[in-house]
Amino acid sequence: MKTKNMKTCSNCNKELEVCNFTKDIHSDDGLYHICKVCRSKYRKELGGKRKLSPYINPGVFPDLPGELKECTQCHWALPISEFGLQKKGSTKLRAVCKKCRAIKNKSDWLEGSKRWNSIEKTFGITKEQYVEMFRKQRGRCGICGVPQVELTKQFAIDHDHETGIVRGLLCSHCNIMIGQAREKITILNQAIMYLENWR
Repeated sequence: MKTKNMKTCSNCNKELEVCNFTKDIHSDDGLYHICKVCRSKYRKELGGKRKLSPYINPGVFPDLPGELKECTQCHWALPISEFGLQKKGSTKLRAVCKKCRAIKNKSDWLEGSKRWNSIEKTFGITKEQYVEMFRKQRGRCGICGVPQVELTKQFAIDHDHETGIVRGLLCSHCNIMIGQAREKITILNQAIMYLENWR
């Protein structure tokens, strides 16, 4: 019987503990479809040069059909809709799929100097000031209180568009809400009254 901490390898058909499977961002359960032992065997057959692609037979990498493309990062063969567009290149599609690109961008944005240089240039605050705001808000959106760890996007830096003064950190939903209301308290109050009338 399959349990929460068990998974069946699609190659050897053995039911194993989840620790015997590597992580995979594309699968529903977050784990690769074959166990580590099977992956190791296939890699030896391939000479350790390439990772396995789940839609291609092990050791064989034929030309993919027109509707599929292999990601150079995770080596999954995915629908072309999973790849972003680029100006250069014969196919006009990026070599890395959207999920792998999002993970890399998020890591670069968090740790890289480009992010902080961009923030300081745009909003006039340093990395230390940003971190201090983040700590004061306890890692949560300044309006709805959703924690950063539950979001896929980083907090937006909310600022007064007239004075340029930074007010705090908001999730994308709350930041858009304020922007759509043109930062006018009267509009936001009217929206509250409107919703209360329908309760």
